[in-house]
Amino acid sequence: MKTGTVMQKLGEALDPPAGLVPFRARHRVFSGLSTAPPRWRGRLLLAGAAAAVAVLLAGGIAVVAVRTVPGAPAENPEALALLIRAAAFVRLESPQSPKVDQFVFVEIKAWGPGLGPDAERVTLIRSWRSVNGDVDGLVQRDEPGEGGRLEFPIPGCRNGRASEWTGDGRLDATRTRPCESEPGYRANLPTGPDGMLTFLQHLPAVAAGSQSAFAAAADLLQQTYVQPQARAALFLAVAKLPGVTVRSGVTDAAGRAGVAVGQGNNTVRQELLFEPETGQFLGTQLGGESTALRPTALLRNTIVNRIGELPV
Repeated sequence: MKTGTVMQKLGEALDPPAGLVPFRARHRVFSGLSTAPPRWRGRLLLAGAAAAVAVLLAGGIAVVAVRTVPGAPAENPEALALLIRAAAFVRLESPQSPKVDQFVFVEIKAWGPGLGPDAERVTLIRSWRSVNGDVDGLVQRDEPGEGGRLEFPIPGCRNGRASEWTGDGRLDATRTRPCESEPGYRANLPTGPDGMLTFLQHLPAVAAGSQSAFAAAADLLQQTYVQPQARAALFLAVAKLPGVTVRSGVTDAAGRAGVAVGQGNNTVRQELLFEPETGQFLGTQLGGESTALRPTALLRNTIVNRIGELPV
């Protein structure tokens, strides 16, 4: 496989599927793997009704300027009612107790357009991320048709250092670079909506303006394991964000009917998808003025003991 093709596939594999656009990951893959490795964390780039956003989705690099006008209305009644149902649904789930040597397993279907005007494709993506972020993980991507299976490692961050990437997408343990740990599980997340909203708004990427609180919430839901009580608080915190609206008649990448809670405008819009009656979280969508909303479907999000293990 040619180096350029490997880099492109690596960039795709490291994306949070379809509904997420990781700015630093994609930029680094296409700018040069030897100097700064891709990161699995998504960089969803959107703002409220007054945002100025430019996103190049097709090429994989997002260039964004975000400016949100304060004072926009929050707690849309329809969105609040749906997110209250979602919080009640998730509180019925039994919490897990991840150990530091375990992995967060996430399985997602991602829909996207294929070649040709009427073509489409659904990709199955599985990831195993270290619970505490210090052990190498793995992204596994099953492409439809003859695409086959692609696998790429997720570098762990140990004592502030991580393995460097090679030109063909492998990790070179003999060369390291500075890193920040990105654990698959965050202990002690707030369990109240106000505390969770404060937590989201003070995450480094959000505070720096390269990511919105809504996007950060989507990151946590689709890339990490969040305890049920904290997840319930996350849904209620989303209801407090400005410019949040509801859109019905949506379908996730697994074909499940849903209703969307979203934030954004005609340039770019991010949505969380829920089952209409129960409030079960289904997945996400991201799209914009020149790009159709691309849905994902979160199929499984749990804790396993080792890379490659599938939950029963």
